[in-house]
Amino acid sequence: MNGPVGGTIFLKANGARLQAKGNFQYRRPSVVRETVIGADGPHGYKIQHQAGRIEGEITLDGSLTLAQLQAQTDVTISLETARGDVLTLTGAYFVGEAMANTEEGNVAVAWESSQGELVPAS
Repeated sequence: MNGPVGGTIFLKANGARLQAKGNFQYRRPSVVRETVIGADGPHGYKIQHQAGRIEGEITLDGSLTLAQLQAQTDVTISLETARGDVLTLTGAYFVGEAMANTEEGNVAVAWESSQGELVPAS
């Protein structure tokens, strides 16, 4: 593939664009398989559900407070990558602690949901 594989991203919460900083990580809702080991060797595997997740850092621009971020539930979060992949989580909720950094005015953010879709670039 020729073209960007990283770089510019766009992050939105309920349609409002947030000021995303640098490195974001994401995954779609899925299942994770883990091997079950017995005393006599592998017995098979178990399946656990895994929530979709979008996490990274945003710049606090005054449109949201830390309290508003941490209180978010039932929001639609979308992340578009430089390649053109788009992950959209619906019914998402903020997870973790909203901890701000005074040097650059940023805050670590993370949302999770069991409902989501990853649309790969065409």
